Amino acid sequence: MRIVLATDLTDSSIDAARYAVRRARLLDADITVAHVVGSTDIDTREAIS
Repeated sequence: MRIVLATDLTDSSIDAARYAVRRARLLDADITVAHVVGSTDIDTREAIS
């Protein structure tokens, strides 16, 4: 299983990244974190595709 998270490094995104890492460890999954500056929904979809 792979978990992919795109983040713009706001506080809420950092919290989401920490949560995703914990979940990935529990599920023995790979995790990819993409840093997206000034992300929009379209930018985020492109970053994780």
